[in-house]
Amino acid sequence: EIRQYWNFSGISQLNKAELVDVLDQKIKENLKEWLSYQTSKEVEFLKKLIKEQQQSKWVEIEVKDILPPALNNFQGHGIIGIKDTEAERSVRIPADLAAEIAEIITDSDFQEEIKNNDTLLQFVRGLLAYYGALSIMQLIEFYSAEVQKKIA
Repeated sequence: EIRQYWNFSGISQLNKAELVDVLDQKIKENLKEWLSYQTSKEVEFLKKLIKEQQQSKWVEIEVKDILPPALNNFQGHGIIGIKDTEAERSVRIPADLAAEIAEIITDSDFQEEIKNNDTLLQFVRGLLAYYGALSIMQLIEFYSAEVQKKIA
């Protein structure tokens, strides 16, 4: 499943041990780029998780912490593990991955990318609220026009 989320090809024939090693390597190679598509809400969730995980192995979460689709996205990409029982819902990031994520998300250039993502998302939400449904090409045209206005 993780292989499919990342769209890694040519590794399905590997045995389980080899597959785990290759997935670990490929996730780390692609982690910074993938994280750069997140918003500040997801990044703040990861920061909180990394900080709280230092005190306990599993960190309990609530729906207000992060929406289920984002949680499932993190799990599908192998970024977090989820323990979901009647008694608790908790998550954890593998320790070696947590260290890499912490390094990436504290980088000032990365933080600027996340701010840009938030701005772009707010812009698109405004367009959709005003116009209703738009095609991706229409969104690109509106965004290009807005960028041109700022440059001029």
